Amino acid sequence: MKLARRLWPGIKYSNMALYKTRKLNVQTPPGLHHHRALYDCYITAALLIDIMNTSGWTAEQMADITGRPSLMTTFTFGKYRGKAVSDVAERDPGYLRWLFNNLDSMSPELRLTLKHYLENT
Repeated sequence: MKLARRLWPGIKYSNMALYKTRKLNVQTPPGLHHHRALYDCYITAALLIDIMNTSGWTAEQMADITGRPSLMTTFTFGKYRGKAVSDVAERDPGYLRWLFNNLDSMSPELRLTLKHYLENT
């Protein structure tokens, strides 16, 4: 998901959404269908190959990207759940400051995102 977000911002990032958006042609064994773990493996493998071909990234670069925290695009909690972080940063930067100063624990992604927007507003 991190790789796809970096390559194609602003789309849906579930396996099936990426599969459909990228119009991938995936050949699966007969009888294998959606909602099966092995089917998901085929889709994921095809997506990784597509990402490598599109980006030119090596496997090592992809591992490095996925191992780092990345900016969140939307809030997944709180009063701004589902809202774009960039919109909240513009309209209510005080909320971002409050989160940064008052949350006892936060994910590396949230910490990076809050720092990014607080330093750039």
